[in-house]
Amino acid sequence: MVQSPLSMTSLCPISVALDCMGDAWTMKIIRDMVFKNHKHFHMFMKSPGKISSNILSDRLQKLEEIGFISKSCDPHDKRKVQYQLTEKGLELIPLLLELIQLGYFLGGRDFPTGVISELKSNRSLLLSKLKQQHKPISRDLKSRKRHSSPLASQTLSLFD
Repeated sequence: MVQSPLSMTSLCPISVALDCMGDAWTMKIIRDMVFKNHKHFHMFMKSPGKISSNILSDRLQKLEEIGFISKSCDPHDKRKVQYQLTEKGLELIPLLLELIQLGYFLGGRDFPTGVISELKSNRSLLLSKLKQQHKPISRDLKSRKRHSSPLASQTLSLFD
């Protein structure tokens, strides 16, 4: 079993997952990384919901400690830190898709219908696109620029 930096209330897998991800902000940070391509602290601060800077700092640190995200110097501005999903973090994308379906079922409608229809018709293709779009850059390829995909621009207003 992987040791988590969080204190566990139980060894039940659902309890462990909720101890790691069950607050109001953690999955929203992952959502913004996946669907809005947020990489910098200031980008997360501008997200709807008005997260406080100390909560954001805490959640980013926890996500890094757990191994879902990594941080590095921005290759374009060495004064800035950028955050990126790790391979482990990419495994949260299916959970995001399930949350989208649950939110839609519960009445949430503030995202492009194309995403919902693609989720319903070809979930595996959508999952593959999202994972490929956010695949971590290997250390020797860090200077390579990422290109924004059409899916990313379609989903920029997904959860505004």
